[in-house]
Amino acid sequence: MSPATSREISMYFPNGFDEFCGNTAAIDALRRRLGDVSGAANLLITGPPGTGKSGMAKVFGRTLCCQSPDLTIGRACGGCGSCRLFDCRDSELYTDLWAPRGRSLAWWPIDCGNVSCRDLRLVRRHSSWEFDQVVVWLDEAHRLSGARRGQLLKKMEEDPNAFFVATTSEPDALPLNFRRRFAEEVETEWADASAITRWLADRCRQWGVAVDDPSTFALLARRSRGNVAFCQATVAAAAGLPERVLTATLVRSREAFFDAVEANV
Repeated sequence: MSPATSREISMYFPNGFDEFCGNTAAIDALRRRLGDVSGAANLLITGPPGTGKSGMAKVFGRTLCCQSPDLTIGRACGGCGSCRLFDCRDSELYTDLWAPRGRSLAWWPIDCGNVSCRDLRLVRRHSSWEFDQVVVWLDEAHRLSGARRGQLLKKMEEDPNAFFVATTSEPDALPLNFRRRFAEEVETEWADASAITRWLADRCRQWGVAVDDPSTFALLARRSRGNVAFCQATVAAAAGLPERVLTATLVRSREAFFDAVEANV
């Protein structure tokens, strides 16, 4: 396998739950629901921006839709028709009928900051009797307006077999009557330095990026302050250099980058 390019590393997205860094409570909560989400209690995932909430939800949906998933670790095969369709369309609202493991599934990802009432009416029209499983992902749930939130509340009340997983960085902005619809709530957090150090070593091996000294992983992990995206961007920068080596000098040279990104988080 050829080494990953700088762009490929920048665009990297986990293929399974085993590639995430930390946040085992949220991952375990999603993994428990992979076997069968019919009638499962709705799940709310909270935490600061950049802690992997949306990524976890996408891996959850992709694994649910997969024809041959590894449910033990939570990983889709990546090669079946359902995986290819998911990868092409997972940013859209759609009602495709898939049949993972012989069961029909409706998967609806909803960007709550950019969704119309018409889209939500479409979701409401498809009740769970049409499918063996109905799963709705609400990304940035706090951005739903009152009218749109009311439509989803009605869906939750009318269709007890539909499963909702919501992600938000502002849980306190959710109205109480809406938040109560989620029986389980798990919080994500920044990964600790030791977890990031291990993640960096694994990803650099995967991507074909060398390191000048193992202590550089620990240096980058400490400087990132738990934000894996900072680390990913720095490794991508190293891959763009002719020597493809992650060095302590490179990490220190990106102090301004870290400060600028952190100021906008």
